[in-house]
Amino acid sequence: MLDVRQDFPLLRNHPDLCYLDSAATSQKPDSVIEAVTHFLGHNNANVKRGFHWLSDEADGAYLMARETVAHFIGAQPSEIIFTQNATAGINTVARGYRPSLSTDAVYVTDAEHNSNYLPWLHAGPVHIFSSRHQPQPQSHAWLFAVTHLSNILGEVTPVKQFARVAHAHNAAILVDAAQSVGHLPVNVKELDADFLVFSGHKMLALTGIGVLYVRKECQDDFVPETLGGGTVDDVTENDFIWSRFPMALEAGTPPIVEAVSLRAAIDYLNGLGMDKVSNHISEVSRYCNSRLMDIEICPYGSPDKHGLVSFNLDDIHPHDVVFELNKLNIAVRGGYLCAHLWHRFHKLNGSVRASFHVYNTLADVDRLIEGLEHVRRTFRRI
Repeated sequence: MLDVRQDFPLLRNHPDLCYLDSAATSQKPDSVIEAVTHFLGHNNANVKRGFHWLSDEADGAYLMARETVAHFIGAQPSEIIFTQNATAGINTVARGYRPSLSTDAVYVTDAEHNSNYLPWLHAGPVHIFSSRHQPQPQSHAWLFAVTHLSNILGEVTPVKQFARVAHAHNAAILVDAAQSVGHLPVNVKELDADFLVFSGHKMLALTGIGVLYVRKECQDDFVPETLGGGTVDDVTENDFIWSRFPMALEAGTPPIVEAVSLRAAIDYLNGLGMDKVSNHISEVSRYCNSRLMDIEICPYGSPDKHGLVSFNLDDIHPHDVVFELNKLNIAVRGGYLCAHLWHRFHKLNGSVRASFHVYNTLADVDRLIEGLEHVRRTFRRI
């Protein structure tokens, strides 16, 4: 087990806090905060064609962040686009990827976050299939949009199998890896993904930075929807020339300092070792699943959890559970968890979710269990 809680200043400043909401946003280690502070104090300038030394330094830091991200997920730097978050990356594909003029359907799983469902629902026909079973397309598909690690079930989905089905039907596949990158080793080539998105704030970096991976072979089928500075090589009175990838999809001033934070977060995770990070998070997650079963709470999904566990406590509303746990300084999340589709299919008015990262321990799980038993006793008295 890793022992890194002291690397995180917010947790040092609040030693009694049991923080179990990393699937929403993770805490930041000293090294990330220091990297951001150093950049702002020594290198802060805008990037792209500044031509003065400070801009050159900022540009170098931004490019290094892109290279670090590319290496982290097994991609090339030209395949990495910085966005505001994973949601922005998905919307970029939904609006800009044009492999044909057809209105063929998009296939999504029943365990998708709203961010990987609503853009496709808005774009055209959507077919829903189980995240646990290989899809059987009944009509022609142009894209499959699938979660890599469900933010409800904590289960790793068989993305490689889905990719085989998608490519067999001449469709592309987009992978929502917001809950997996930074939690377990992820390689876009091994997954055979055409697109992959994730957010920095769920993997120890700042908010406001996301990544969109676009496989090189798919780039010619992109028509960028957002135009502006940095996206063109030349402009005339009546026309313009697009820049190459990735600049063509990064209009305006990009998230520079946020990208610096993402590089620092990846350096921190690599320093721990991604196998150790993955094993640690899995052990805490499986322990939580087991302890919940001990007190007769049945978590949703299989016992083989990674990163999070969702459940309901008796017939108590999830919001009430979260509110009562907060009184005990235990931070969890409750409600629909931006996954209305899954909750609707299972006729649930929400759920409670405990989620973990490298700073969580088995003792945090024990505190959660004690807290849930306290909540149960409280509502039984009521």
